[in-house]
Amino acid sequence: MWGNRIHNAGHNGFSFQPQSAAPWYIVRNQFVNAAESLFKFRQWDRYVILNNTFVNWGLVLGYQSDGILTAFSRNNLFIAANGGPIWQQSSGGTKDWRTDLDYDGYDWTGFAFNYAGNQLSSLASLTSSTGQESHGIKIAHATCFSTFNVPGGPPLTTIPPQVMTLNPSCPAVDAGVVLPNITDRYTGSAPDMGAYEVGAPLPQYGPRPAGGVALGAPSGLKIVR
Repeated sequence: MWGNRIHNAGHNGFSFQPQSAAPWYIVRNQFVNAAESLFKFRQWDRYVILNNTFVNWGLVLGYQSDGILTAFSRNNLFIAANGGPIWQQSSGGTKDWRTDLDYDGYDWTGFAFNYAGNQLSSLASLTSSTGQESHGIKIAHATCFSTFNVPGGPPLTTIPPQVMTLNPSCPAVDAGVVLPNITDRYTGSAPDMGAYEVGAPLPQYGPRPAGGVALGAPSGLKIVR
């Protein structure tokens, strides 16, 4: 799943129900507001999440949020827009050989993570408990984004079409890590966290404007019925 802009999912943003092969790749998506949790973990295995901007009105990951512990996660932003934790509920899972989380940015209020049944209030406590996110950072969405219009929670709030780019002063700028074939064209001293690199061309979502490139069939194509 690469390069999508998703708003107001009826239940979850991304569903692992089931994940019958691994790994899955979730790369450079902007997601805003799920009625339930960002990820639905029902049957899952390894997956890779890179340079995404994930925003939810309250908590970001809810039921079985320990499913995040099978991820390879880099350069993502996890934002609780109206306050709330990042991982709220846990079914008791703990890290294993698949767990590799680092260089991600977070914005929360109150306690941040629930790991193995314990509430952790900071990234430092997450790192000391798990060894994960030693390069993770806390950000503030109110000052980090040049565009951030999330006026309410799902499912009835209209999210205006927008591209959530970072302000150059945001701590998430140049705070990521180089990922071959993903962040090769970063513009600063290091890649940015989130779906969009400051100063890089932005993706075009939806219908293309008049005068855009029209992709036609190759010449000489013959359709046989």
